[in-house]
Amino acid sequence: MSEINIPLSAQFDIDFEKYSFSSNSAFTEAFLQDGNGSKIWEKVNGNDNIIDSIKYTDKVESSLTDEITKLGFLESVDNFPNIFAPPDGSTDDKKEASVSDLREDYKTGKVDHIIQKLSLRNLIYPIDADFGNTQDYIQINQFTYKPVNQNIFFAESNEKKRKDGDGFFSVLQEGVRNGSPKEKHLGAVKLPMPNQLQDSNNVAWGQDQLNAITAAVSSEVFGTTGGAIKLIQDLIGGQKDFQDVLKSARTSAGNLLGNLAQAGRDAKDTVTNNNAALLGRSVIGSAILNIAQFGVTPETALARGAGVVPNSNMQLLFNAPTLREFTFNWRLTARSREEATRIKNIIRFFKQGMAVKKSNKTKSGTSQSFFLGTPNVFDIHFKTAKENYEILDRNDSVLRIKTCALTGVAVNYTPEGMWNAYEKGMPTSVLLSLRFGELEPIFDTDYEEDPFEYDASRRDIQPVPIDAVGY
Repeated sequence: MSEINIPLSAQFDIDFEKYSFSSNSAFTEAFLQDGNGSKIWEKVNGNDNIIDSIKYTDKVESSLTDEITKLGFLESVDNFPNIFAPPDGSTDDKKEASVSDLREDYKTGKVDHIIQKLSLRNLIYPIDADFGNTQDYIQINQFTYKPVNQNIFFAESNEKKRKDGDGFFSVLQEGVRNGSPKEKHLGAVKLPMPNQLQDSNNVAWGQDQLNAITAAVSSEVFGTTGGAIKLIQDLIGGQKDFQDVLKSARTSAGNLLGNLAQAGRDAKDTVTNNNAALLGRSVIGSAILNIAQFGVTPETALARGAGVVPNSNMQLLFNAPTLREFTFNWRLTARSREEATRIKNIIRFFKQGMAVKKSNKTKSGTSQSFFLGTPNVFDIHFKTAKENYEILDRNDSVLRIKTCALTGVAVNYTPEGMWNAYEKGMPTSVLLSLRFGELEPIFDTDYEEDPFEYDASRRDIQPVPIDAVGY
């Protein structure tokens, strides 16, 4: 092997960790050490030796190789000897496993290939349907599930986390970003439009009360939040340590109590009627009685004792979005042996797709599995005929549905109330009922009509024209 020249020493940064590499020209003597000067790996007389198996990871190996190549020390990675390879593979089990390695080791979806076989048989019912030309239809696509917050919990690297907008400061400033839940397309089923098609969009609102005493105390407390935010900023920015923050917090708490006490003294001098005193007595008296397990509310005390109740300043406030559910029903009647097979395949398409997954390494038919994988997810589209050289066949006269989980499959094999079957025991007709639940709520930005305003990572959400019903 020809001699390859590398500088005697080179320094690299990987995830804010410093590394230094030194070697002779023949790679017979070399070592790698961290920023503290501790050796991680060494080559002595041509023999590899891993000293710190925890810090010696695949990422360190690949990153250093990339960096050396980028700096022009080598023409290509292929010319670079595998200097970081553990001797005889003896330390492979000591390497820190990456998320991708773990995910690959625990791969799910052992029988998804069966669904793909079914999809290749063009699952359309009825088999002679003229969908897209003279008949409107519903198309249901099946996908493997992809975790929507993987980067937050199990990112491949901090660099990727920051690049994708899932780092600490990004989440703190902008909130949690959900990715697309769809990964690999498995197949599709085309069915006639359901006889019953309806939707119901809802958001959760709730009643809230705020009496005068609560409002007065809240006004004083929330007036101090500016200082609290400044403390958090100083802690994050490294301008103050945790002990300083605790000291400042205690000071702020003392100031708050002092301000509340002063507010009480001011109120005593300025209030010309007994309104505040009466409400205060009822609140304090109720608290004392509740400590003794006597359930007397301030409202009860005021109503029974004074014939009044405090103005609760009742308001209906927004609480949270809600998730939609959909149920579709079809009667599937076989008119031939081919159509009977098609119906069975369609039922299996949905039943198998909603089944909970196990590791590919587990034996089929056993319940043994350390983890359970998320079932497949579904896209639902309503389609119509294309006209005047239109590109899309989407039906914008009815609702749109986001990616869903199939939460229920119900099949009635005796819809007539008695058993009727063809040869091989195939029922003359079945009732198929599918219940779907959307994976995320509907937001106002989902109604955007400009495709350039959408997040590039969310290709599962499409623009909504001005003349479309939308979600």
